[in-house]
Amino acid sequence: MKGKKILIGSVVALALSSSASLAEENGVFFGVGIGHGAGKQEMVESGTKDKLVGAGASYEIIAGYKQFFTPNVGLRYYANFTYANFNNENPGKTTIMNYGVNVDALFNFITSESANFGAFVGVGVGGNTIDSKDLDDIEVLGINLKKTGLDVSLNLGLRSVVDTKHSLEAIARVPLVAMTLFDGNVAGTQAKFTASRNYNIGARYIYNF
Repeated sequence: MKGKKILIGSVVALALSSSASLAEENGVFFGVGIGHGAGKQEMVESGTKDKLVGAGASYEIIAGYKQFFTPNVGLRYYANFTYANFNNENPGKTTIMNYGVNVDALFNFITSESANFGAFVGVGVGGNTIDSKDLDDIEVLGINLKKTGLDVSLNLGLRSVVDTKHSLEAIARVPLVAMTLFDGNVAGTQAKFTASRNYNIGARYIYNF
């Protein structure tokens, strides 16, 4: 009986130590990413709609804190800054700077002693600042454009954590709100000019401190 108790105790201790080794640690993290996105500018004037669609590369940095409530479920809170270039039909580039704060729910589906694999979903709130030669040409005409506006985006992706310190992610960011650059009267004609990012997909490396 004594030997049986020792055996059971050893199995329980081994299970607890294995589970602990699988648990992702709470802490501060910093990440960099590269991706590809698309966006559009749209002007509606006297019932006529003109649209410019562009696509290009994006570059991102993030920093924040993550915490786990169970070995497989947690949250992370972080700030992001993304710089993106969009090329459209007109000469020159449209640049968008995106910045804000985010909250993602983290889920680990597969765990081992050296790596975890899972997914995340969350929301980001912040701002966009846009600039391009096209917009500069419009402002030369005396039209004041609002080049900074609200951003609300959905965050989605897959993630893998290796040796607790290193994370690789496949990410998708889907903006939910378009920026209104101008909505008013131009030479007696009602006009509305909007800009939006359609999506951004990419890869991200994160170092966990």
